[in-house]
Amino acid sequence: MKIKSIDLWTEQYCNHYECFNGAFVDGFDCTKIPFDEYKIVKNCNCIITVSQNDIHISNKHQAIVFYKNKIPVRLMVINKNTDVNKCVEVSLNILKILF
Repeated sequence: MKIKSIDLWTEQYCNHYECFNGAFVDGFDCTKIPFDEYKIVKNCNCIITVSQNDIHISNKHQAIVFYKNKIPVRLMVINKNTDVNKCVEVSLNILKILF
């Protein structure tokens, strides 16, 4: 499957909770749900090149792919040393509080 467009989120530093919260909460309201499932991918092996010096993503990083009706709609690229499970737990708790 070739993806032509996706909502991209990049973590600027390890355990960047605000980035996780944004990726999980952005687009939600009472009638709109931006994704219906997500998949955590550990040890991604692709090269990401950015022009911003404050984004530090290495070749072996982590990612979360968000899907809507089985189609990837959002991608979050995460530093390899981030505690993904903890950050996701915090974000999901915020979703519960908001909705």
